[in-house]
Amino acid sequence: MTPYVLSFKHTWIVPAVVVRVIDGDTVVVHMEVMPGLVLHEAHVRVQGINAPEMNTVPGRASYAVAQSLLLVNTLITITMNDTDKFGRVLGKITMPDGRDFGQVMIDGGHAVVYNP
Repeated sequence: MTPYVLSFKHTWIVPAVVVRVIDGDTVVVHMEVMPGLVLHEAHVRVQGINAPEMNTVPGRASYAVAQSLLLVNTLITITMNDTDKFGRVLGKITMPDGRDFGQVMIDGGHAVVYNP
């Protein structure tokens, strides 16, 4: 499978479907980047937050909360305008109820604000 590379010059707001949660600040999605063009299993790093590492008790708790908020096959909205050094999409996630996933994670103490 050939990896894809995204290059952003604008902000994109796109629908996506949750495939799985990797940890408290990374999710895998299928996202429609333009009508008829779906990126399957795109890794999205949630912009603006940093969750504890999975090899810690707080990291596993953060992961569990993220899984409860971003259920598999849930339709979400991603606002993106960059990629990180690993090629993952950097984006904010809006949940179906309109709440910002990152802010919910911060408010619940499962992530901290992150501005590299």
